[in-house]
Amino acid sequence: MWDIIEIQTWEWYFWRIEEITIRYTVIRTLDLRQVIIPNMTMISEPIKTFSSEDLVKLNTVIWISYNNDLNKAIEVLKETINSFDFVKSKENTTVYVLEFGASTIDIKCIFCFDPNCGIIGEVAIWEINEKVTKAFKDNWIAFSYQHLVVNFENQPNNEQYKEFIANEAEHNEEIVQNNHWENQNQINENNVENQYTQPENNQPEYTQNEASTNENFTNN
Repeated sequence: MWDIIEIQTWEWYFWRIEEITIRYTVIRTLDLRQVIIPNMTMISEPIKTFSSEDLVKLNTVIWISYNNDLNKAIEVLKETINSFDFVKSKENTTVYVLEFGASTIDIKCIFCFDPNCGIIGEVAIWEINEKVTKAFKDNWIAFSYQHLVVNFENQPNNEQYKEFIANEAEHNEEIVQNNHWENQNQINENNVENQYTQPENNQPEYTQNEASTNENFTNN
């Protein structure tokens, strides 16, 4: 009773056993739900126990910048982890470089955790990470993040850069002027076409005026 277990049925369940009957077992999950699991499932599915052991090993990974003192960072990490009461066998706490990444140094921390201390492993790791953040700040150790640095070889000097900018500006001005003249020519062509073209609805009126003029000329 009250052992902390992890079991996978149709989903993962993790927390304490609250009741055991002939037909089923009741566990209370982290979100305080009561889950009833048939004993047949308890028998057929693998169960991971936490509270039946005196110690379990947990780990967390910390990313730091290449600009930091690596030995100092490892020392601070080890001292911070061992400062917690739920960390047992402190002499077995291990901190080492896991990988030299593209922009980070990955440091892995492994420690022995007391599963009967009253909190779960995830909470213990969160408390450690929170205290590590403060310890790094006090010791001027910077965390790192994934980023990419691009270095250009044979960078142009200031005069070459100014000449490049001037040529680009001149080229852009030519494009603007050409577009302006093309638009102006199109407008002129449209005006000429409209001057010699009359709408259809004015055609009858033009024909009537022309007939009146011809009639007056004949009478005279």
